[in-house]
Amino acid sequence: MGSKTPKTRTPRSKKPSSINRRLGATENIYCLLDKLYCLNFVVFAEIKGTLDADKLDLALAAVQREHPLLRTRIGLVNGRPWFRSVPPEQCRLKLEVEPVRNWRLKLAAQLSAPFAGHAPLARFLWFTGRARRSVAAMVFHHSIADGKSGVKVLVEVLRRAGGEDMPLDLRRAHPSAQDLDLIKLKGALGSSMQKLKRRLKQSKSALAFAQQLPGYEATLRPDRNIKAVPLSVPGRTGQSLLAACRAHRATVHGALDAAQFLALNREFESAEERNMALTSLADLRGVLRGNLTEQDLGLYVATVTTVHRIAAEPDSWTPAA
Repeated sequence: MGSKTPKTRTPRSKKPSSINRRLGATENIYCLLDKLYCLNFVVFAEIKGTLDADKLDLALAAVQREHPLLRTRIGLVNGRPWFRSVPPEQCRLKLEVEPVRNWRLKLAAQLSAPFAGHAPLARFLWFTGRARRSVAAMVFHHSIADGKSGVKVLVEVLRRAGGEDMPLDLRRAHPSAQDLDLIKLKGALGSSMQKLKRRLKQSKSALAFAQQLPGYEATLRPDRNIKAVPLSVPGRTGQSLLAACRAHRATVHGALDAAQFLALNREFESAEERNMALTSLADLRGVLRGNLTEQDLGLYVATVTTVHRIAAEPDSWTPAA
C-alpha cells in the first residue's frame, strides 16, 4: 500500500474590508464646506532619480486595496452623507502623467477641481521631465484624509513603486475617525467644564478681532484665489531655528505659528493687551478607538483653538511653547 500524500492548503488572500457608514462629525463638516467651495488638499514629493510608470501603477492598485477610504464615494442616505463602498475595479486610482513644466500651477488648479462625491476621492499625478527629476502628488477630498495621513499614503505608494520590500497589511474599516474615547468616558470632562465655560467666554472676544482690523470685509467668497508659493528655510537658518526651539522647549511648527500670530497682533493700530485665539494642529490618534496605526488614512489631526492674553510688548516664545 502506498502512503497518502498530505494535502496542502493554498492560503486565501484576504478580502479588502469596506466602509459603509455615516460620515463622522468632522468628516461631515468638511463635506459641507466642500459644497461651499472646493476643499481639496495636495501632498507632493520632489523626486531625484528614476521611477517606472508601470511600477507606480501597480503600487497605486496595491495601496488602494489596503485603504477602504480610497474605495468609497459619498452619497445621501435619508438626507445624511454616507460613505459607500465601491469595488476597486469600478473606481481605479489612476496614474495621471503630466509634463513637469509649471507643475506648481497645475497643482494649484487641482485644488479647485471638485470630486463631487464620486469614487475614488483621491487623484495621483506624476509630473515628469528630463534630468531624472519628477514630482509625485496626491490630491484628496478633505473628508477622507488630513495632511499627515495623506503624506503617509503618498510615501507608501512611492516606497512600493521604488521596489522596497514592504508587505502591506489590509486596513480594517474603522467605524468612524471621530469616535473619541475622551468624549465617551464618563466623567472625563467633569472637572473641566467650568474651565471650558470660562475659555468660551474669552474666545468670544478673541474671535471678534478680525472685525477690528483695518480693511476687514466680511463677505463670503466662494471662488478662492489659489496660489502655490514655494517656501523654504536655508540650511544654516533652519539649524539655528531648531536649536532655538529646543532651548525654549518649543517645536519649529509652534515657532512658525507664533510668528504669524504675533504678526497679526501687530496689525492693530494700538499697542495694548488683548485676547487672541490661536488655532493649532493636534494628532488625536492616541485617543481614538479602533487601534489605529500610523499608516491609516483618515481625519486624525484636529484643530485646537486656544485663547492667549497678548501683552503690549509680547514675548515671542510664550505662544510658541
